[in-house]
Amino acid sequence: MAVPQNLVQLTSSKGLQANNAQPNGAPSNGLQPKRGVAPANGKPRAEFKSLELGRKEEFVLTGLEIGLSSNCNFRCDYCCAYNLNDKLFMTAERIIGILEDAPHLTRVKLSGGEVLIYYDECLEVVEYCTSRGLQTQINTNGSLLNEEKLERLEAAGLGCLHYSFNFTDRKEFAAYYKQPEKMFDRIEENIRISAKSEIDTVLESVIFKSTEFSLNDIHHHIHGLGVRKHEIQNGIPIAKNDWEEVLPQDRVEAVIERLIQNRHPDMTMYFSCVDVDPCGTFYPKVMSYLQSGQIHFPSCVEGRNQLHLHSNGDVLICELGHPKVIGSLVDGVRLNELLTNKPQELVDFLERRNTDKCSCTIRTLVQPQ
Repeated sequence: MAVPQNLVQLTSSKGLQANNAQPNGAPSNGLQPKRGVAPANGKPRAEFKSLELGRKEEFVLTGLEIGLSSNCNFRCDYCCAYNLNDKLFMTAERIIGILEDAPHLTRVKLSGGEVLIYYDECLEVVEYCTSRGLQTQINTNGSLLNEEKLERLEAAGLGCLHYSFNFTDRKEFAAYYKQPEKMFDRIEENIRISAKSEIDTVLESVIFKSTEFSLNDIHHHIHGLGVRKHEIQNGIPIAKNDWEEVLPQDRVEAVIERLIQNRHPDMTMYFSCVDVDPCGTFYPKVMSYLQSGQIHFPSCVEGRNQLHLHSNGDVLICELGHPKVIGSLVDGVRLNELLTNKPQELVDFLERRNTDKCSCTIRTLVQPQ
């Protein structure tokens, strides 16, 4: 079977770059941004988690998370980045070539590491996706943005800007992330700016020991920044150290209940990577929470509708926890065929996901109706 040229030379000098490139240069396409510009295709930016919360066609690749780079300016204990700081990144040209061979995609996420180290590459990918009518999301710590960069992303049609946010106090932030206190102020200012834009701004907090009793305050602090969508992700044991900050299930459930009881009335909450046993006592509570329409437990689409592509060409079921590599574009694998001609690693993952632990903590997630 012939493999498209744009998939077989991922390690060419144009496709896979070393970290000594200049990632934050001037716009390469002459884009003159303008606040409030709608996406070029005239379609509204899609709702956050629309793939997880909507109807799905089994084993069709509609979502792709691209680890454009695992390089990062932060060092987070809970980080699940694959091959963290491997000094590689994938160019926009190479990413676009790969996306051209995935006709059923509806959403593209750019994640890292901190992908906005390579801001111009991200911008070019967003522009391409907007021209094709694809939803886009960038995951970021928010430290490398400013008003001009946010305006350009908005003008390019970025759908969602997804910030990590786990502390409300600049001193606690600085101590945990080993960053200067002024970095916290910069991130908050960027959040305020993007919350006022057309970009769907979502802040994500992780449930772990350091946030167990502060998440209510974090939730209301986020509201004060102008954000109305809060994702709360369960802490996940990770391959490098099985991360000791992970909470046992009963304490995770208690955190969720406290958050819901204290939810700001105009905030929407998304609880992700939460192990919900349909035979357990927590399940009926979850079903009742869903009735509000503002509390969601999104279903997991990894390995069914979404895959993760790393900058070295590895294709993973999911990057979280103990990631499973199921192929490599360097070896001529085509993304679409991985879900139809399933490799054994994917078959094993899918067979055990409803009876045993998966690569992170997910067993059964509530499937919204």
